[in-house]
Amino acid sequence: MPHGKQHYKWMTTLVPISAISGGLGIFIPLYIIYLNGNVFDVGIAFALYNLVSIPSSIIWGRLTDNYKKNKPFIMLSLLLTLPVLLGFILFQGLYNSYIYYSLYAVIATAASPAINILVMGTKRSRSLPRYFSRYAIFNLIGSITAFGFGILTSEKNPFIYLYILLGLNVIAILLAYFLIKDERLDLPENEIKKANGIFPLLNTLTSLPNIFVGSSMIKRVHNAILNVEKKRIYQLLGAIVLFNIGYYLFNTSYIPYLKIYGLSYSSIFTINLVNSIAQIAIFIYIIKIKGGMHLNKLYTQSIFYRSSGYAIAILAVFVPGFFFATNIISYMIAGFAYAIWNLSSSVLLYDIVRGSKAGYYVGVWTGLLGGSAVFGALLSGVLSTYISYTATFLIAIVFTIFSGLLFAKNFNHKTKIK
Repeated sequence: MPHGKQHYKWMTTLVPISAISGGLGIFIPLYIIYLNGNVFDVGIAFALYNLVSIPSSIIWGRLTDNYKKNKPFIMLSLLLTLPVLLGFILFQGLYNSYIYYSLYAVIATAASPAINILVMGTKRSRSLPRYFSRYAIFNLIGSITAFGFGILTSEKNPFIYLYILLGLNVIAILLAYFLIKDERLDLPENEIKKANGIFPLLNTLTSLPNIFVGSSMIKRVHNAILNVEKKRIYQLLGAIVLFNIGYYLFNTSYIPYLKIYGLSYSSIFTINLVNSIAQIAIFIYIIKIKGGMHLNKLYTQSIFYRSSGYAIAILAVFVPGFFFATNIISYMIAGFAYAIWNLSSSVLLYDIVRGSKAGYYVGVWTGLLGGSAVFGALLSGVLSTYISYTATFLIAIVFTIFSGLLFAKNFNHKTKIK
């Protein structure tokens, strides 16, 4: 296995891969609205995406583990992304957008287990927060790249953006082909198992799919509910689920909300760019600080800041002359909060379940994340369509606050991680 700077060189491949994923996450709502769809249709698209990613993750995770090579799965994923992106361009239509975005979920998860095994092979520091932060930064650089190109996109011809994503996909193929080694990393078997268990931890730090669920996920969830001795773990899982529902309630409706109030593609991509920059600033800070982090305090702070970000987005409609500027502030605060929450919740959970049953609990966690994402996206579409965006965002705040209350009930002491 290579060492030094060469050891991390392959990780540049994550930048265009994340750019495609992050770019599509913003483009899909705009694309659906362009096709005369509404926020309800956006909710369906996001729900299908998350729903499809769960079984596909099981399949690709098993295949990757059995085949014992990483590069073929990454190359397959990138090559199959090309016809999916072309499909959006050539076969326009609302229902086709559901099909192709769901297909992308299946294809994206093909690469994820292999990528995470490679990331495990680059682990140098024993500091879990800093380790996750480095991974997140590569992915956020990809999102920033995608949003930067999005600023140049016009409403009159949104398909130009898909051509940009096609170009980024070609770059990803070339980088993967030349920089990723074809052999399995020389990780011991127990490290491979650890990588399998840690997949969701890595991916919840980004906008990428939550990509690995153990094949016995349903059994795990059932057993978890029955095991009352692990109450503290499940209450943390409950807090995470509540936050995730609030996250999808807000984010599913947010872009249609911005569009209905007259913001251009350029402005919408700018708001999302600021959000990613805010997140990357948090992760850079975490890498640089020398002292330990009080994760319980960080989780509680994230609840306050995320709720504040949602509230500012609601208030933006009352200052129409500053609607764009207000939402810049709103989503920047939300970005800070999401990065802090992702880091604190992920590391807290992994620290609690560290050991032989880590994969078991992470499997439960990932299943709950997927289910709550589907529920939050669908509920968001229904509420915003039949009641109002304000009601959707207020309910997102309620879920977020309940997450903080449930967390504080059993995690009121300080947990310090170096």
